[in-house]
Amino acid sequence: MAKTPKPTPKPTLPAGVAAANAAANKSRPPSIPPTPVATQSAAPIVGDKPTGLEPVKIGSSTDWNQFLNGTLVPITVGPNGTTIEPYVSGTKPTSTNPNPGQIAILPNADGKGFYTDSVDAVAAQSMLGINAGNIQAYKLKLAAYYPSTKEFKLSYATSDKDVAFQKAIRRAINEASVANFGYGVTNANALKANPSAPLPVGLYDFNSYVLSRPTVQQTTSTSQSDTGLTTREDALAEFYRTVQSHVGDPTLVNNLPTLAEAYWNKLHTTELNRGSTRTTVTDPFGTGKSSGIQYTQLSEQDRLEMRINFIVKGGSAKDAKTNKTITSTGIKGVDYQKLQDTGGLIGDNYTKLLEHSYDMGVPVNKDDLVARAAKALLPGGSADEQIKSLTQAAKVYYKGLTPYIDSGLKVSDIASYYQKTRDSELELTPGSTNIFNDNVQKAINGEKLQDQNDYLLGIRTDPAWRFTKKANESSAGFLDAVLKTWGKVGM
Repeated sequence: MAKTPKPTPKPTLPAGVAAANAAANKSRPPSIPPTPVATQSAAPIVGDKPTGLEPVKIGSSTDWNQFLNGTLVPITVGPNGTTIEPYVSGTKPTSTNPNPGQIAILPNADGKGFYTDSVDAVAAQSMLGINAGNIQAYKLKLAAYYPSTKEFKLSYATSDKDVAFQKAIRRAINEASVANFGYGVTNANALKANPSAPLPVGLYDFNSYVLSRPTVQQTTSTSQSDTGLTTREDALAEFYRTVQSHVGDPTLVNNLPTLAEAYWNKLHTTELNRGSTRTTVTDPFGTGKSSGIQYTQLSEQDRLEMRINFIVKGGSAKDAKTNKTITSTGIKGVDYQKLQDTGGLIGDNYTKLLEHSYDMGVPVNKDDLVARAAKALLPGGSADEQIKSLTQAAKVYYKGLTPYIDSGLKVSDIASYYQKTRDSELELTPGSTNIFNDNVQKAINGEKLQDQNDYLLGIRTDPAWRFTKKANESSAGFLDAVLKTWGKVGM
């Protein structure tokens, strides 16, 4: 058995080609890349009248000594010393026979010997053995063996077994035979030294040689372009400007430098992810076709929304010196009275929404109210939109007051009577009772408004009412009435 050489990576062929190669089921020598010389070939092509008149030995043999004794001869130089594409023959060129017949050398059936035949016969047989579905794959593998790129391009455009394809097959068989001659010499020398030694290398057949050739493939290249990127300096500057206009006092923003850096990091990452991508696919003939995707960078409105969200919700970034992550809470938890006093856009909206939430009797968390105030400044938002939202919340909260709210009244307009009544009944400073007082809420937050008597009875259950002047007078009047009944008063 022939010794299996060290395998080399093989290109992938379609299933039909791979199956054809597997059918041989023999070991093959390592791939020897072709080195065609750009000179006139001495090899006759299929259909030409052969110039070599000597008969070509056809058949199988195990006489490896033929590679040493001159029975098989590698031809590398023409009769006039010209360089030609190498081939194997049964004799050297002479003046009377300048182009001796070309011999194909292939492995025999059991791999222990070799088979010789004319190159033309082997080329014809090999071409007939190529399945129609695999013709294009073979053409790609044999691209380097075509007479010219133009002929390859024309041949590859069809699935025909055209003349140019035949020439490529013949040329490849010649080259495989030259490679096999070298392996034959190796085997002959090994057997000469030790007749019982196994063969060190095997020979190529047509399919295994084609499989070892590099495939001419289409290439794909991808390029990316990042345009319209914002510099760090510009990003930080626009963030500080937004803080000034929307907050008023930068000191109200927790860890402002960290928050500005967090904005830059997110903006830069987002812009990089929106870069343009272009892919160019080049076919075996060098023709390229390009396609790509181009994204539009963030608009100013998108960037403003990003900045406002950082200011309200906070963020984190790594400190350049310590490489530790530092967190900023933005304006969350700040003294909201100061936020109102600074004159920033968020503070102005906060004031409007705070007043309206009170007018509509809607208890809103101050952090949530600040978020609403900032949301009103986002693209597409407005303070009026948030005011309408609070009004709708009031209609859900005070279902019995919906008709009054729809008619244009505020909840505070309705609640004011009850607030004043409580202040009066408990002898409080005017304005002491707010809309969220329990007595007031019970009076206005039901199926219908509470009547005066029930409301007064509810107030008088408050222990504070017993210490009022009105309560004392009422108590004294009651005692007088009792005493009069028993004749103890006015006697």
